[in-house]
Amino acid sequence: MDIPLDGRRFTWINKSASKMSRLDRVLISSNGGNYFEDYKLVAPPRGLSDNLPVLFSNNKLDFGSLSFKFFNSWMNRDEFDNVVIVAAYDVMENQAVHFNDKLKHLKNAIKSWALNLRINRNSRKVMVSCQINDIEGQLEAGNRNDMLLLERANISSQ
Repeated sequence: MDIPLDGRRFTWINKSASKMSRLDRVLISSNGGNYFEDYKLVAPPRGLSDNLPVLFSNNKLDFGSLSFKFFNSWMNRDEFDNVVIVAAYDVMENQAVHFNDKLKHLKNAIKSWALNLRINRNSRKVMVSCQINDIEGQLEAGNRNDMLLLERANISSQ
């Protein structure tokens, strides 16, 4: 069986891009599918070479749950202290709750806060991007004036 190449049709191209070919292939026996359930070939960016590297990939990889990420920059935010204090106060007084469960509660509170922070930041990016696109649309339509240019500069600098 010849495994299809994801994303690209050719693995080789000459310097002038007038000739292209698929030189690199991966062949497996017909019962190889029993060992690899969801396999494919992936071609990363070509770079400076005339050949594409070809990677044999199995999409069904499970490394378990993701670890908890903590960024030191969060501690510089005023609201982070409040999140930790409130979450700790909720469970620390209860002696019946195991320490591990107290840490889980704290982790979940921080994750929820971080998610809200990321959502707010992304919505702000979308809003600023829409404002800039609107201004640029007006500029492209010929409505060029100093106010629009100043507004665009102010929005871009935020």
